[in-house]
Amino acid sequence: MRLHELAKELNADSKRLLAIAKELGLPGIKSASSNVEPGTLGILKAAWNEELEELAAKEAKKVAKAKQA
Repeated sequence: MRLHELAKELNADSKRLLAIAKELGLPGIKSASSNVEPGTLGILKAAWNEELEELAAKEAKKVAKAKQA
């Protein structure tokens, strides 16, 4: 599977997935058209889900803070 296909599947930005892959030091992923090995797919999916959880937590904090004000 190519990185851009994974991005579409995850409803993610391929540039952000590419940046995550580079941050994690995943081998062989150099562009959105790079093939992603099966083992690497799981790592990228987990990293993307982690990022979504962090964003959701930050948004929840903002909403809670706004309600207190």
